[in-house]
Amino acid sequence: PDTPPPNGQAALSWEAVRGPTEGRDPPRLHGHSAVVVGDRLLLLFGTTRVGLYPPAFSESVHWFDVAQQQWGLYKAPQGDRPALRTGQSACLWEDGVYIFGGHAGPMTLFDDVHRFDVRGD
Repeated sequence: PDTPPPNGQAALSWEAVRGPTEGRDPPRLHGHSAVVVGDRLLLLFGTTRVGLYPPAFSESVHWFDVAQQQWGLYKAPQGDRPALRTGQSACLWEDGVYIFGGHAGPMTLFDDVHRFDVRGD
């Protein structure tokens, strides 16, 4: 049964983001992380194949500008890139997106932390 929201709260709902969108769409991804930075949704890592070995990891950082309905792709970030992975956790804190863990297959689990600087965004 539907329960109305408590007083003063908006009703929660899903809405499909419909095109047209412009820009460089990301591939279909599985096991990626998504983090909001300002008006952009960043997609980090993940794999483009499910259930196949070896996995095809995504090394790109795509973004979606919610206000402009536009996809983009960051140029190759500088610095030591983390090992390619899927299933990691990610969060934004101040001017960095932090990732933790994930895996690169059934026998390769990660327990590392990396920071993606978003100041120049």
